[in-house]
Amino acid sequence: MTMIKYNTYNAIFLLLMFYSARIECQNICIGKYTTYYGRIIIILEDSTFKYMNEYPSLQWAKGIWSICHDTIYLKYTPVFDTLREYTAGKVLIKETLTLSYDEYPSQINHILINRNLLPEQDFSLILNISKQDGSIIPEKLLIRRKRLYEFDELGQPRITKYRCIFTKRKFKLGFSYVDY
Repeated sequence: MTMIKYNTYNAIFLLLMFYSARIECQNICIGKYTTYYGRIIIILEDSTFKYMNEYPSLQWAKGIWSICHDTIYLKYTPVFDTLREYTAGKVLIKETLTLSYDEYPSQINHILINRNLLPEQDFSLILNISKQDGSIIPEKLLIRRKRLYEFDELGQPRITKYRCIFTKRKFKLGFSYVDY
């Protein structure tokens, strides 16, 4: 009887150790990370992320992330708005999807009063002040000591330092953790 009780306690102890290590591994990457040159990634607990690139113009993207060992995999999920074009008599001409300028899908109504004054254009270029762009997201990031590093074309992480042009100060490549 005592042997069964001893084995049960050992099994429970091992399960709790495994579970706490899994929770710690998942929470190590959650938070806000920035680079020296204006890129930001916010990794949330619900397996979503937001990525922003502030230079040369504001670009952003959202998506889902997953983790395997010490690598975070990012997958872009676009956010669309419904664009409806109406005539002056409020007759629907066409309905299309366009990339959203903010994080939330919505409906945009546009009334064409005079086609000569407003020729048909790509309304996504007119409406989007800040651009949603999935091509700015790295496919995967390496986690090391509260830093995220991108991979190069050969699949090797970029962990080197670079020198600033004006101050000659050295900076590490990658995203550094900021309190969120």
